Amino acid sequence: MKSRKRWIVVICVVVAVAGAGTWAVRRARSASTTQKTSYATAVVKLGDLEVSVSGTGNLASTDRRVVKSAVDGKVSQLLVKEGASVKAGQVIAVLSNPDLIQQYQQAKLDLESQRLKFEASRSPSQAQVSQVEIAYRQAQTAVAARQKDIQSLTVTSPSNGRVSTVSVNAGDSASAGQSLVKVVDDTEILVTVGITQTDLPRVKVGQTAWVVFGSEYPDASGVVNSIGTQGSASGKSTTVPVYIRIPNPSGVYRSGLAANVGIKVSNDENIYGSATASSRASYDVRTEVKGTVNAILVTEGMTVAKGQTLATLTNADLQLALDKAESDLKIAQENLDRIRSGLAANITEVDIKQQEVSLQRAEAAVTSKAEQVASLEIKSPINGVVLSRSIGVGDEVVGAGQLFVISDLNSMQMVIAVDELDIVKVKLSQQATIIMDALPGKNYTAEVTRIAGEGTVRDGVANYDVTLTLKSPQGLMPGMTANATILLDSKKGVLLVPSEAIRTSGTRKTVTVAKGTAMETVQVTIGLRNDVMTEVVTGLKEGDTVVLSSLDRQQQQQRMMPGVQFGPGPR
Repeated sequence: MKSRKRWIVVICVVVAVAGAGTWAVRRARSASTTQKTSYATAVVKLGDLEVSVSGTGNLASTDRRVVKSAVDGKVSQLLVKEGASVKAGQVIAVLSNPDLIQQYQQAKLDLESQRLKFEASRSPSQAQVSQVEIAYRQAQTAVAARQKDIQSLTVTSPSNGRVSTVSVNAGDSASAGQSLVKVVDDTEILVTVGITQTDLPRVKVGQTAWVVFGSEYPDASGVVNSIGTQGSASGKSTTVPVYIRIPNPSGVYRSGLAANVGIKVSNDENIYGSATASSRASYDVRTEVKGTVNAILVTEGMTVAKGQTLATLTNADLQLALDKAESDLKIAQENLDRIRSGLAANITEVDIKQQEVSLQRAEAAVTSKAEQVASLEIKSPINGVVLSRSIGVGDEVVGAGQLFVISDLNSMQMVIAVDELDIVKVKLSQQATIIMDALPGKNYTAEVTRIAGEGTVRDGVANYDVTLTLKSPQGLMPGMTANATILLDSKKGVLLVPSEAIRTSGTRKTVTVAKGTAMETVQVTIGLRNDVMTEVVTGLKEGDTVVLSSLDRQQQQQRMMPGVQFGPGPR
């Protein structure tokens, strides 16, 4: 790659230019001698300053693809020529390979055969399915029964009522069905009185009755709740039971009390009889499973609510039985899932796995052959232009040789070398101008997209590759030689002096100012600079004349350039 560097100064606007706007070179005459010394001078002016770095390189596509074939074959069709524009995925050539086509067809047949074998091994009979489903339901029932047994270890009251009897103590062993606690619901008392068949027709449901239990209990009143249908012999007569309901919210009256009853059958007539009190309901709370009494949580006479815990039992065997039932249910579920998925009963899991692996291999073989057959069509990998074609119709393609070269000409780049003094000033995204001798008068815009992290040393100087990507490369071709100029910095409307007017001593910058016949050294602060011009920040003003150098006549002739005039020096 050829490369060169140049600093470019562009002075676009010059404000308040003195005289004809040219650098004046005057000839100074010494007072003590007739020998004349010429001085090159320049007038400080306002202008624009640009700093740039340049280089030469060759254009290349950012996306260049070498198209190769993934399979062997004979070229049967060529669908594009060199220079043709192509789209990504477009078929550009076709190969023929009869052997490959035959292998693909055989792979598909092998796959179908393996699939049939696999499906056949996974087809259970209806009888097997029914048997497994029955086993699953039985396992569900067993788990539910064992869970109920565990729940039965907590004994609860079947009703609101009062504890009448506690039959066990904590630590006792209780067998299944053993009575633990008796609960009576005596919020209401039923008094049963026998009425003779002679008096019975006058007794009606809802009639008021008075009940006298004795001196220890308060008298009570109630109503006829129901009348029995079956009579019983009582001495020489037959009596029918009549039931009288008496409220008993405080539990004063207890089951078994004897009483005398009077039923008001009319305003002036009562029917009397002897009666016995009983609770509304009585519950003998028994164990449903055997176990050891862990705790009795009630005492006799205590009022309890429906569902309240009366006692707790322990039985480690019941938990073990539940664990086994749940394990059996899991196995039954797996068997059910297995047979519902179509697995035959006489095929083991290992057999199924082997058949499945064989099926997967057959599927992979078909996929591989299908991809190879598809590769007989050579397709463009990108949108671009065919730069070269290496095959012709009838050629044999063996191995992964180059068939086409395709480049995206809408995306071009070039690489220039920048030396170590300037590379630190180059930044990503900086703009550049591209010109080519092949296309005079045309400028192209580019952008810095990559800066090499390591330089190449030649003749003691390190150079770094800088990649420039063109923004609109229409009409350009890969390989063209181009000159690139990267704009590093610029300022407008600043004081400018020729760079050679600046003298440096350590960190001190000075210029020589011509004031009439005298010359004065002035310290200055400089800003942006390049090889030709320098920005002066402080120390000078517009219109000042600065001395560049003293010249003999031969040097003057060597330095003569358009726009520069020489004249007498200051007097």
